[in-house]
Amino acid sequence: MRSLILALLLTSPTFAQIHSGDVELGVADGMIVTNERVYDAEFGEIIPNEVDEPGFDSLPGTFPTGSSIGFTILDSLRKWNGTDFATIPTETVSIAFGTSLGPVVTPVTPSLVNGFHLNVSSDGSWHRHYDFVLNTPQSKGIYLLQLQLSSSDPTIDPTDPFFIVFNQNDSVFNHDAAIGFVESLLLVPEPSGLLLALIGGLCLRIRR
Repeated sequence: MRSLILALLLTSPTFAQIHSGDVELGVADGMIVTNERVYDAEFGEIIPNEVDEPGFDSLPGTFPTGSSIGFTILDSLRKWNGTDFATIPTETVSIAFGTSLGPVVTPVTPSLVNGFHLNVSSDGSWHRHYDFVLNTPQSKGIYLLQLQLSSSDPTIDPTDPFFIVFNQNDSVFNHDAAIGFVESLLLVPEPSGLLLALIGGLCLRIRR
């Protein structure tokens, strides 16, 4: 039922009004849903080692007025080694919102890190852009960040985990290969609602 509701939501004419390229958010069957599970981004589009894409957007009335949406980092930053994302690099990624909130930094060992919440607009929409910064040594490569969004409203469940695959001065070919690898893992059916994505012999911490 949830998948049917989500399909109807994402194909509606009004949902298409959300900014192209953003993580599109809705609420289906009491759960925050995203239009995709894997997103791509390029560090250094405007400022070296930094990007504020993808953003996050939803239509008016999606969330309860007075509530807020927050994020959780679900794993260490991972780096593509040409085959998988088993490598935890020296680099970390910081997530901030302007100069007022953050930075929240990816953990150096696999663990959960709670981020900050941002208020829903008065019309029930939520359109925000975090600042993602790749920290030193900022080497060339493809990096994987795993996130989850949650609402302060206890009646709304968090998103399924989703992934941002960042390119730091690497080729389009390598970026696409890394994205395809993550997408292929998500094709595996979830046992009992829990997806175990095997990354080079390591299980990503994917939780609802």
